[in-house]
Amino acid sequence: MANGVDGSLRISQLDANQLDQELLSLVRTQFHRIFPYSQTPLLTRLDPEITALIKFVIWRFSVFATGASIGQQILKLKYVSTRRRENNSPWMSRKQKLLHGFILIVLPWLKERFNITVDGLGFSGSNTQLKVNKYIEWAEKMLKFAALVNFAIFLQTGVYSSLTERFLGIRPMFPQRQSIRQVSFEFMTRELLWHAFSEFLFFLLPLVNFRRLKSTMSSYFLPQSRQPPTLPHMRTDTDLTMCAVCNQWPNNAHEIGCSHVFCYYCVMSNFMADPRFECPACHKDIPNEFLIRPVKTELNRR
Repeated sequence: MANGVDGSLRISQLDANQLDQELLSLVRTQFHRIFPYSQTPLLTRLDPEITALIKFVIWRFSVFATGASIGQQILKLKYVSTRRRENNSPWMSRKQKLLHGFILIVLPWLKERFNITVDGLGFSGSNTQLKVNKYIEWAEKMLKFAALVNFAIFLQTGVYSSLTERFLGIRPMFPQRQSIRQVSFEFMTRELLWHAFSEFLFFLLPLVNFRRLKSTMSSYFLPQSRQPPTLPHMRTDTDLTMCAVCNQWPNNAHEIGCSHVFCYYCVMSNFMADPRFECPACHKDIPNEFLIRPVKTELNRR
């Protein structure tokens, strides 16, 4: 086009529309978080007005002020008028901006407010309500079909991604001519390699027994002096108040035949991960899982 305006890609236009929808959803979510526990009937009744107000604020400081939506500004696009104008300016006119706001904000608000009003007047199930709903449903189906046809044409031509843009005669374009892009596949190759490597790790890591590896490495690099295993009758009060694995107060204390006690989770998880697990304090082994039993104290025997 003239005046240094360059055409935009289809994917850029679709991305801009998606960004605008995500922005509206994000602002609505942040607004509702202000009243997380006070969703009064008043706020429920005013939900169409609240949504319209949010749309108006976004539209006022984006399309009306700059001629581009928030998503288009992020992607460096701007609405251009495809209709001839007296001053030969390629950008949106004030009339087009106002019509854009009317279609984007007022029409959806009228539809939502009409449905709520009709339901509130008790016309539900009446002949009037049924006829009105039938006409509205028919109009919505026609608009959806027209939007589908318009989108198919857009995919073919790359112009007018929505019915609103086709009706107003506007389309997003790059304000300045874009330089020829040098496409490099180095980034794509690097991403594919990292993706393949991560898939390999996701397959490999569950097969690695980290507890057994940790105990093996600890035995090599942190050797401890071996002492003969102590018997349960040699247990002291200190042994009853500290797990030999986590050094915390034993939770559901269990023993394995030595004087030391363990949390049930500590001893069972280590034994299931490494059948050669030994007591970290006296290196008492566990020949079978039946030796892991609750601690019997003098209080329990009474």
